[in-house]
Amino acid sequence: MQKKNNKKLHILNWCRFVLRTLLFVSAGTIYIVGKIKGWAHPFGGLEFNRAILMPLWLMFAFEVIAKLVPNDTESVGCHKQYAKFFKPTGNSKPKLMPWKKTLLVAIVWILPNLAFGILYLTGVVDSGFLFLVVLFYAMGDMICVLFFCPFQVWFMQNRCCTNCRIYNWDMMFMFTPFVFIPHLYTYSLVALALILLIWWEVSYHTHPERFSESTNESLTCACCTDKTCQHKKQLKRYIKKHSDRFFDKTSK
Repeated sequence: MQKKNNKKLHILNWCRFVLRTLLFVSAGTIYIVGKIKGWAHPFGGLEFNRAILMPLWLMFAFEVIAKLVPNDTESVGCHKQYAKFFKPTGNSKPKLMPWKKTLLVAIVWILPNLAFGILYLTGVVDSGFLFLVVLFYAMGDMICVLFFCPFQVWFMQNRCCTNCRIYNWDMMFMFTPFVFIPHLYTYSLVALALILLIWWEVSYHTHPERFSESTNESLTCACCTDKTCQHKKQLKRYIKKHSDRFFDKTSK
């Protein structure tokens, strides 16, 4: 059953990555062409086409809800706040991430998005640009899961996604630009993401033992069924292998 769930999650992650990438590339192309040709609304007004926006809203809303409700479409790292995924190791003292690292990540995220918001409010960019930023974040979220996560490597320095301190911050990160666009679609997604974030943080502070592999056996490599780190390891080995070849050739 674990292998079946692992394969299902693996396929889902790749489907999410491909779909989000296609959405970003398609929307980016439409936006750029629209600007060049002077279209009145290259989706600058989010109410321009409900036939397009409603499926996107449903897709993202479903993903947030899936993180709120325990299910096999998400990894244990996403649902470690729930008691059903807690397997005591016998140790009563969890090793938690220093709060300074978490604060640094929040600051690093808030500052550029605040800049985007100021540019939008001053009329330098339109809502279509912020919409593109959201789609870029959505694609980047899956790049973090499958290939390389700058937050993990440069800031948090945790082992993998499974024991990531900020795993369920991703939806709030993704929809941050929507904070500046008052619309039913945007604010409803921000509200859902905020509920997810608050639930995560409350669980972290009330049940810290569930968030540490020193106290929760489910988060250890031995019990891991997600294997989300395998793509990153493969990519790292590939880059190392070819970089070594490149330097060997240049040194001759």
